[in-house]
Amino acid sequence: MMLLELLRSSTFRLAIAYMVLFVGSVLLLLAFLYWSNLAFMTRQTDHSINSELSTLTETYHKHGMQALTSSVNMRINDAERDNSVYAIIRPGNRVVAGNLQAVPHGAGNDGWLNFSYGDNDNGGRTLQVHGRRVNLVDDHYLFVGRDMRASIALTQVNGKALLWGLIIMVVLGLFGGVIMSRRVLRYLE
Repeated sequence: MMLLELLRSSTFRLAIAYMVLFVGSVLLLLAFLYWSNLAFMTRQTDHSINSELSTLTETYHKHGMQALTSSVNMRINDAERDNSVYAIIRPGNRVVAGNLQAVPHGAGNDGWLNFSYGDNDNGGRTLQVHGRRVNLVDDHYLFVGRDMRASIALTQVNGKALLWGLIIMVVLGLFGGVIMSRRVLRYLE
């Protein structure tokens, strides 16, 4: 039995059609799970940032700039917030307090920003910052963000796992198609 004859058999074609249908449906399911997970992580991050902005702006409105600066400095020194970034910016884009030296201009109407930031104070690492800024009274504004490198790395790992899973499914499907076709052709012969 020649390989070419095996590949042309209707059994092999049927096995390949089933494999394509199976791989396609699994791929759709995995893509849905991937995008749902990514959207969930983004919503959680956005909610956390908005919650912190709300608390800090309330501190500012109740107790003034000195209390806001103290609160930001206290949050910077909190070990549990090591992926958080803060900045209180005064007119002229000068940082009053925070662990960012500058925040780029160009936020959307809702104040959200995504940018890379070279952090020379901590070993020269580059942060991938996602955050939001809000205007305070007297032309100051407050920025709260998160370093998204861990989320980006997790997303990349998930993407690679999906790709490898797809490759393995295709190889196993082809192998199963060849074996099934051989058995059926042997039986018919």
